[in-house]
Amino acid sequence: MDINTKSTQTSLNISEDVIRTIANEVIKEISSIYSLSNLPAKLSLLTTPATAKPVKIEFVSDSAHIDLGIIVNMNYKIKDVAEHLQIAIKDAIQDMTGITVSKVNIYVTSVHVNSDNK
Repeated sequence: MDINTKSTQTSLNISEDVIRTIANEVIKEISSIYSLSNLPAKLSLLTTPATAKPVKIEFVSDSAHIDLGIIVNMNYKIKDVAEHLQIAIKDAIQDMTGITVSKVNIYVTSVHVNSDNK
């Protein structure tokens, strides 16, 4: 699905893949996040493990609702990481695409334990 933004003279189509790429790049910049991970099964009932994606995007009333699955690095406060990520994702997508982001739901699916920390 693409989101369309229109003015009186032009239109712009932005693919959901663009939003996924922006989210992925934001996550790479945050050291407390190990990686994206597939969303919990309850959020992706119609997908198989092979087609599951870590970023789910839904467009509701000209705004985007985004669900993200992540793995957090050990020794970080999960609540702080999630709140920081919500703000960073929302700001990046709105700044780069002009699409209003009304929700960013974060699902922490695991904690990564570095073998050096054992």
